[in-house]
Amino acid sequence: MFIFKRLQMLKNIQFSRFCGIPKSFRLPLAILAFLTISGCAGLLPEEKTQPDQTVAKEQVDEEQPADAAGAEQDATKVAAITKPDPMKEKVAPLELVKGYGAINQLIKGKKTGDAIAKLQQLQTTHPEQSGPSYRMARLYMQQKQFEEALKAVNESIKIDPQNYYAHNLKGVVLRELGSFDKAKEAYVTAIDLYPGYPNSHLNLGILADIYLYDLGLAQQHYQAYLDLIGTEDKKVSGWVLDLQRRIQRGN
Repeated sequence: MFIFKRLQMLKNIQFSRFCGIPKSFRLPLAILAFLTISGCAGLLPEEKTQPDQTVAKEQVDEEQPADAAGAEQDATKVAAITKPDPMKEKVAPLELVKGYGAINQLIKGKKTGDAIAKLQQLQTTHPEQSGPSYRMARLYMQQKQFEEALKAVNESIKIDPQNYYAHNLKGVVLRELGSFDKAKEAYVTAIDLYPGYPNSHLNLGILADIYLYDLGLAQQHYQAYLDLIGTEDKKVSGWVLDLQRRIQRGN
């Protein structure tokens, strides 16, 4: 019953954090906001599912000792502080930014098909930019066209392998498709590229908690998320406390 309620709640807030948007750019799902930096900024909201913003059950030989878990969390904090953001200095051309503005209007008018067609056109015109394919993937996710979303996000990653937003979104898509091990790989890749992005940690925590049943991994990445956001998140803090109790009970 507890897991069912957790899943229901995750569904209710799925697109608020799931895919990798910085929290300052979480917008209504119907809007593709745009920024002037990181050719894929202005993303559709994420799932927490974000979260996000979340594998077939993966057996672990034993729970991770508390001191080792703490050491890994400290290492994550250090990496987040010292590792540069690979997307920070990537600037989208003005023409592309204007194109995103036009796409926003199409989405507001509920013309999703036209928005996708426009994004395809922008991707053809700007083959070096990963943003258009990323946004296409988000729109396909909104339409629950997960196979198309996977194709689009793979294209985004092919164009820019350092786009950790795209790797994070790929994890969400793969989770929806039931490919939990591959989803974990995608989240881990996103975190390796930039440990300072909170939503990748949150998504991996949810995957480990609800789908992988890897409680130690879930606790580690929930805590990393909380450390990185710098503000209180009562829901996730509650999940951490619940995990601690479950780990102590041995389940």
